[in-house]
Amino acid sequence: MSHQIILWVGSIKLGKKFTRGEYLMDHKVSRPIKDEKMTNEEFKKMSRALLDHIYEGIKNLPEVNGSENVSIEYYRNNTKTDKNEDSHVVKDEKIMNINVTEIGSYQIIINDTKKEIHMFSPISFTHHYIWDESLEQWRSKLDGHYLLELLARELNDHCQGFINW
Repeated sequence: MSHQIILWVGSIKLGKKFTRGEYLMDHKVSRPIKDEKMTNEEFKKMSRALLDHIYEGIKNLPEVNGSENVSIEYYRNNTKTDKNEDSHVVKDEKIMNINVTEIGSYQIIINDTKKEIHMFSPISFTHHYIWDESLEQWRSKLDGHYLLELLARELNDHCQGFINW
């Protein structure tokens, strides 16, 4: 993917195309380094704590915006099947869906195998996050942004209410 940076000098337009990697190197943006020492149990604990933290921070949004405008689907602390015996839908603690009618659905998925968090945003699309031990934050593998910061910024732009994290 290539981005065009446009500079205006007086009335002269200057442009240069950058790949994302070149842009990151030119602007000295650091990428997080995956913590290879993190055990599967530590990852499981921290990743579930992240989803719990997000849920606690946004659980008031459906009430403030109306449940027809914002809905949250998240099954905390265990994997369950639907109580309807005819249904075989698995409700999993590793997935959170946040639907904002105006823009679409966010999906946050825990990938235990890769020790990553995957987030799909209807605005900024797909991101992969790893735990940055030095900053104690979930950071993008691609450009180093913080998961909670991006999610808060996008939800604040399209929802009323206070995100509490």
